[in-house]
Amino acid sequence: SPGSHQHHLDDLILHTVVADLPQGRIAVEFDATDNERRVYRFGMTLMLLWLIVSATGFWLARRIARLVIGPMVDVTDRIATWIPGAGSIQVDRDDEAGHLVEAFNRVQDQVDRSIAREREFTANLSHETRTPLTIIRTDAELLALSPGLDARQRERVRRIVTTIDDIAATIESARETRDDQPVRRETIALKRCVDDAWNGLEERAATRGLSLINEVPDRTYIEADRAGLLIVLRNLVRNAIDHAAPATLRVRSIAGGLEIADDGAGIAAEDLPFVFERYYRGRLSDTNTARDDGERGLGLAIAKRVCELRGWALTVRSSTQSPDRGTQFELVLKPSESLHQDVASMPG
Repeated sequence: SPGSHQHHLDDLILHTVVADLPQGRIAVEFDATDNERRVYRFGMTLMLLWLIVSATGFWLARRIARLVIGPMVDVTDRIATWIPGAGSIQVDRDDEAGHLVEAFNRVQDQVDRSIAREREFTANLSHETRTPLTIIRTDAELLALSPGLDARQRERVRRIVTTIDDIAATIESARETRDDQPVRRETIALKRCVDDAWNGLEERAATRGLSLINEVPDRTYIEADRAGLLIVLRNLVRNAIDHAAPATLRVRSIAGGLEIADDGAGIAAEDLPFVFERYYRGRLSDTNTARDDGERGLGLAIAKRVCELRGWALTVRSSTQSPDRGTQFELVLKPSESLHQDVASMPG
């Protein structure tokens, strides 16, 4: 019938075209065996190339996925090994992301437990020290009423009472900070606060050869956390006793805060960036009388941390060369806690 036809004859592949013309029907037949075989080979080649490309793409995809996800898997395995137990949140996914979420869930539970233990410790400390401190304070007050005490002994008793009050305030301040509560601010006579930070340390300072000059003007007041300010000032004074003495320590008010400066040996330039790090003791080597009597490099780190928690700024600059030899700490308070002068209603 008219049209295109393909048929096989032995090993041959024949194509036939039949058409009706006015003169009659015509049929053209030709041998397409070689052409069909070339088409077949071409198709097989394309199939082979497709398989090769697919296999290569799959291999590359796995390699790239391993490079991308591998670190996450390693982190997951390390965290899973580091933190035992199971998380409190159930994770339904069984892929790498699910394993990582589950591992971080366990980390969060561990951190929550650590925070709970810390809060329990702080609460227990506050509770258990309250009664002994009250007993010591009461006995000191009764001792101060004894008629046989001379002026020096009465001053020592007064210092005991003041120190106990400062310890209680420090513990309470630490408890409030732990609970993320706003710190308790009060009106502070700044010059007296500096003197209170010095009290109890003057004998140790005298032994080391450190003297204090309090240049803060009288009737300079500040609204701030007194316990936190005492912690910072006392640690700065202790630092000067341990590492600057023999020297003179001057405290004066500056714009928005205090400057605590000594004229001691100074801090070497290579040690200056690390003075606020915990357990850093490089400054011991800067003094001519380096000692190892229990100093552990915590004072400045504690002072810095207290400032950070209250939004204050504590910075340091120092020089080991005359005539500017010495170290200056600047304590800058928040604007709402800036200094103000001579308010008649303020306490004396």
